[in-house]
Amino acid sequence: MSGADDISLSEGFEPADYDAWRATVDTALKGADFEKALTTPTYDGFHLQPLYTKADVPNAPLRPGSGRGVRAGAWDISQAVMGPLAADVAGQAAEELAGGATSVLLRLDACLRAGETPASRPDLVGVNGAALHSRGAFMAAFKGIDCAATPIALDAGAAGLAAAKALLAAAGSGGLAAGASLALDPISAIATAGLPADAPAAWAAEARNFDLGPGVACFRASSLAAFNAGASEAQALGAMLAGGLAYLRLLEGEGLSVADAAACIDFQLALSQDQFLTIASVRAARTLWATALRHAGVDAAPMRLVGVTAERMFTRHDPHVNVLRATIAGFAGAVGGLDGLTVLPFDARAGGDDPLARRVARNLQIVLAEESNLSRVADPAGGAFYVERLTEQLASAAWAEFQAIEQAGDLVQAIVGGSLPARIRETAALRAGNAAKRREAITGVSEYANLDEPARPAMDREAVRTAARADWQAGEPLVGSPMASSAASMPLVAASAPYEALRDASDRQLAATGKRPSVFLANIGALAAFSARATFAANAFAAGGIVVAGNGGAGYADASAMAAAFQASEAKIACICGTDASYGEHGSAFAAALKSAGARQVWLAGRGGASEAALRAAGVDDFLFMGADILVALTSAHRLMGA
Repeated sequence: MSGADDISLSEGFEPADYDAWRATVDTALKGADFEKALTTPTYDGFHLQPLYTKADVPNAPLRPGSGRGVRAGAWDISQAVMGPLAADVAGQAAEELAGGATSVLLRLDACLRAGETPASRPDLVGVNGAALHSRGAFMAAFKGIDCAATPIALDAGAAGLAAAKALLAAAGSGGLAAGASLALDPISAIATAGLPADAPAAWAAEARNFDLGPGVACFRASSLAAFNAGASEAQALGAMLAGGLAYLRLLEGEGLSVADAAACIDFQLALSQDQFLTIASVRAARTLWATALRHAGVDAAPMRLVGVTAERMFTRHDPHVNVLRATIAGFAGAVGGLDGLTVLPFDARAGGDDPLARRVARNLQIVLAEESNLSRVADPAGGAFYVERLTEQLASAAWAEFQAIEQAGDLVQAIVGGSLPARIRETAALRAGNAAKRREAITGVSEYANLDEPARPAMDREAVRTAARADWQAGEPLVGSPMASSAASMPLVAASAPYEALRDASDRQLAATGKRPSVFLANIGALAAFSARATFAANAFAAGGIVVAGNGGAGYADASAMAAAFQASEAKIACICGTDASYGEHGSAFAAALKSAGARQVWLAGRGGASEAALRAAGVDDFLFMGADILVALTSAHRLMGA
């Protein structure tokens, strides 16, 4: 259509501006506080607004002209290969590459990443990674893989330097393909494994002698350790930027120019299910590094930025929900403009050994790239008022965090001195509080828990330990003795962990007695009156592995009939469910009857309101309501029931 046939979508509407919109909103709020009602606070101190306009867009462009910030082409589909043994690594790598992956991320087991040995930490052997505890195991794992044609990256933690040497030996004279990364990150290993503070300098001195081809990164600055420990997006970005600068300094000290040193470093960004903050994080990362390089005297240099789905957001229970979390995170990373993306399998926190989980992780990326066409669009979020403003705010907050780290000396000193871990712990505590009060829902764990979830088939860990230990003793060990000099200051803090600990206690009781801990629902009156709060209470208790005893849908007209049903249920605790009006009329009688019938703990779904004092006097121990600390309630219930 053209000319007279053009249609103006705004035709017939009065011009509107922000002030007019705000006046309408204030009228609708009827005196309620706009900030509290309609804005969302972030952990970085700024608020997300309900409406953004052109006035919110920063004047200067936020992305450098180089790199995938303006991508029009597919990203590197880098799939995690996790073993557990050498033969498994070889088979999985071949399967991933044949199925559409374009590179491989070899993840070593928790024992190696912690800098431990099969003798010092046998419980970590084969856990969540490949148990390649000797150079011979590395050679066997890469037999049949053309390292000169297939980009390989390592996730080796404290064993990174030894793993890099083993990988180079396995690659042989052909070397590593462009796009490969040794991913040496001793600074993250200081935080997660207690590696000595002098390790970065020692690693840089050895890495200087590596014969790496063009396009192969040696060091990797990562936000993953900080983010998995509970950091905010800006804290994680600031740590990643400080890591990049620390490695730049180390390599410059080994005789490289700033530009050549920058070419030896790639960057890894943690991706979460918070879609827009993740998009903004990817976009802000490029701006931050370009700014740092300008201060170092380099006007422009390519930045290779890869992303990985953060384990912090993954759950062990109901792990299939992790597919949804990973999809959002992967989508956001692709939209933000990553050069490479690794989607961990949905069972990553439970071992990562399910073939279906690996296939889903790989195909998820292929769908995003090929069916959703994200690989064919350059910066699809660019120009969106919200995204541009959010990118600017996040970059500013991350730069402030970076400056705080530099004021401590550098990233190593900020970790060893405790200032960075302390700030992250503060943020993690805020996150934990919101999770405990279910202000941040964890589907399948804190909300809508499935207590009938079938148990996952367990890997024969003992067989893996035996094979790995024999290989470690017979061959040239990758780690000959424990490397840690102190405890981890930034361990993984999964959002779901407190709930999962209660679920584990429930599982142990089920295995020992054939029954889970249970709660009796003392419903007042007819179904229509108690249904909403009974459903709320059942869902809340299920988050701690506590099931409803007896007939949870039964209502009671009088306290004596309810007390008899409670005794028949054999439950030890009870929760009164009804309306506010029924609480005032029957709540005290129900509470007293439950206590007389032997209830060790009596809850009431909702707030007591004007009747709270009377209800407590009658025997109500506490109240369950939206915004209450549900973890406190569940922990108390478990303690009383001996679960």
